[in-house]
Amino acid sequence: MEGIKNFLRNASTGLKVAVGGFLALVLVIIVVAIVVLVTPGPVEDTHVEVANFEEATEVPDDYQTNIQKLMWGAIESNDALNNVVFTDAEVREGSYSETTSGSATIAKFIIDVPSMRYSFAVTASWADGNVDTEDKSIYLECPHYLDVIYTDTKCIAATPIEQVERYLPHYDYVGDGKLVSVMKRKYDVFQEHAGEPYLAINVNACGDAGVMEAARNVVVQWLKSIYLDPNDYYLEVLDTCQ
Repeated sequence: MEGIKNFLRNASTGLKVAVGGFLALVLVIIVVAIVVLVTPGPVEDTHVEVANFEEATEVPDDYQTNIQKLMWGAIESNDALNNVVFTDAEVREGSYSETTSGSATIAKFIIDVPSMRYSFAVTASWADGNVDTEDKSIYLECPHYLDVIYTDTKCIAATPIEQVERYLPHYDYVGDGKLVSVMKRKYDVFQEHAGEPYLAINVNACGDAGVMEAARNVVVQWLKSIYLDPNDYYLEVLDTCQ
């Protein structure tokens, strides 16, 4: 304290100003550092908030954020929404499961958004001690048709052809037991809709228009039974009679 008094009494005005400026700068730096430390970081606006993520899953926090962002990306691309936040999303009770492979954990579960009547089947995997990687392994898809609860809305997590692929090939019967098979094909370059996928309905009709129509109808009913819209697909009935 005595040294400070001597400095103030004997130092030149220029030196006092320099020291005072330095101390003021130090004080500003300290104040700014304190503000930065106590101010919460910016919260990412995911627009979708899964209410029970912490209670219902073991998914790491940063993965939770990414999952919510991916869900919003799917919703936003299918609906004209501005500044809407959905807070009613929930991990479906009983849907969460985990498996391990070496040091990796693989989690599967379903998230429902009641206000939108949408569901998302989620698969997320992470390695122990390495959950902050930029390349997060997260995959969103449509629930299996046995897990669909919103039967009046279309799933938006995948394209119609991606949704039906998981159930192909499909087999059915018409008439007196004629086999009907359904598989995905693509139109040739010289055909209308060149390069686009279609569902090939194969039946040994031998020119019988009634059998071919029955084959088409049974496939239409099958698509409806797994909550897919037949109008979302090109359906081509192919007579396999030799």
